[in-house]
Amino acid sequence: MLPMLLLSSLTLAEEPDRIHGFRIGTCAGFSTECISANLKLEYAGKYAGINFSMPFIPIWAAASVRMYPISVMERPKMSWRPYGYGGISVIIMAVGLVGGGVGADIHLTPSRRLCLQPSIGLMTDYSEYVYPSGSFGVMYTF
Repeated sequence: MLPMLLLSSLTLAEEPDRIHGFRIGTCAGFSTECISANLKLEYAGKYAGINFSMPFIPIWAAASVRMYPISVMERPKMSWRPYGYGGISVIIMAVGLVGGGVGADIHLTPSRRLCLQPSIGLMTDYSEYVYPSGSFGVMYTF
């Protein structure tokens, strides 16, 4: 029994999980995932993740927390995993927005390092107005 456990742990160590871990890339949109065109950094775990995006000159920023309710869906040429998110976006000296929505991590290529992230949701500026939101990110996973 012990040799089987050791061998199975070695096989897992040879193939790193590209679905989880640190990611870096770009995004564009108007949401709490990404406001305008930005650089994007994030960490995605098995059940939860965090996301932060802002341009080189910090005029605006967005940050969100994600929850991954189901496991990765594997396909021969891609893998994908839906998520729900909630977060904030800030335009310096102008407005703060809060909101949430749904999206998906779509991993392409055999190594699963290229990750596309479409998302849709709703935001508000603490008034009676609610705005539709959406963003799209292109990430490289480590």
